[in-house]
Amino acid sequence: MKQQHGINLKDDLQDLGNAAKTIASDSLHSAQEKISGVYERGQDKIADLGSKLEDRTKKYPLQSLLIAAGVGFVLGLMKR
Repeated sequence: MKQQHGINLKDDLQDLGNAAKTIASDSLHSAQEKISGVYERGQDKIADLGSKLEDRTKKYPLQSLLIAAGVGFVLGLMKR
């Protein structure tokens, strides 16, 4: 009878280990999906921002040039 309890305990521990492994795998898969979605949305927003910036630069070239020069000037001062 002692042998039977030992086998049940071993089987129970294996089942518990398998369940934990399944939960961890499912959690990892879910996290990967969420991260992938966030990454894709971020890429879309950056592409959209780049497109808007390009359109604005074409629409207002002089203003864009002055802003770029000002930013360059400030960065140059900060680097010193």
